[in-house]
Amino acid sequence: MTTTLDLYRNVRKNFVAASAHADIIHVRMWDEVGEETTYVWFESLAQAINEDMVASVPFESHADLFEFIATAALNGKAELVDCIDVSFVENLFWDVPKGKAKRYWTLLPAPLKELYVAFHRKEPI
Repeated sequence: MTTTLDLYRNVRKNFVAASAHADIIHVRMWDEVGEETTYVWFESLAQAINEDMVASVPFESHADLFEFIATAALNGKAELVDCIDVSFVENLFWDVPKGKAKRYWTLLPAPLKELYVAFHRKEPI
């Protein structure tokens, strides 16, 4: 994967349930889902995961998705890493109580943790 659009298409193809949840949130905020809003869609994906954290959905439900995105961050060009960082990672854990965030944070792949701490200057727990 080399572009944000590649990541978007691959996440939608491989993680259908998480993508459907993100789509619901995205439509509430932006009225529609489409490739022209790819970058900001990852914010909606983060929000979907945040809602799952609050609802105590086990980390394992998203483990493969996190690994997929972490691998993309490690291997991607600057455009792709920027999207993962700014649109996805910076929005993870937003308004998630520390107790609900703890297991997710503990198991989150290191590349995503590094991006989170680089922006927020602290862990979410």
